[in-house]
Amino acid sequence: MECRYKVSNGTGLHRWLCPLLGLLLPLAAIASDAQAEHEDAEHAAHSHEHGAHVHGASQLNIALDGKRLSLQFLGALHNFVGFEHVPETAEERAALSAVQTDLVQGAGLVLPLGAGCVAVSNRITVPHLDVAPQQDLPANVQAEWQFDCASPEAISRVDFAAWFARFPLTEEIKVQWIRADTQGGSELTPDSSTLTLSP
Repeated sequence: MECRYKVSNGTGLHRWLCPLLGLLLPLAAIASDAQAEHEDAEHAAHSHEHGAHVHGASQLNIALDGKRLSLQFLGALHNFVGFEHVPETAEERAALSAVQTDLVQGAGLVLPLGAGCVAVSNRITVPHLDVAPQQDLPANVQAEWQFDCASPEAISRVDFAAWFARFPLTEEIKVQWIRADTQGGSELTPDSSTLTLSP
């Protein structure tokens, strides 16, 4: 497929914009598929797997463009709190709020100190927060973070051990990444939690 997107702003963004779109568009499709699943039935007697919506599994896209590091995450709410229904108790509501707070603060994201990365923005969506109890929403957590990094060349490895420790119901994270003219993928687990980004 011919790429028709062109950016000429001196940043070199045009070299990887189309590959990046190729990584990000499937993520949007996953969210759409998950919503359709929940509209058809509420977990069909809590079966473990629903198309792209899989308990224990999450997806993460990473893009490094110059000094800007962007991360986009999607995972089942079950991976964070152990349930996906509208909260019924104060404890369940508190658990959802704690996840929101942790993700806003970037909990579990351990970037190399030498990269000098500073968070500049985030967008976090946790299901059932500030929603009327009768509403039934797709139970997926979505998160986006952006960082400005003083020494992006130092970002060769990213450790997710703290993420798996904080959210122990997460069994794997499927990662797609892109930097400069290089891209790749990896599957992270609690026993193999370090992502290597080839320069």
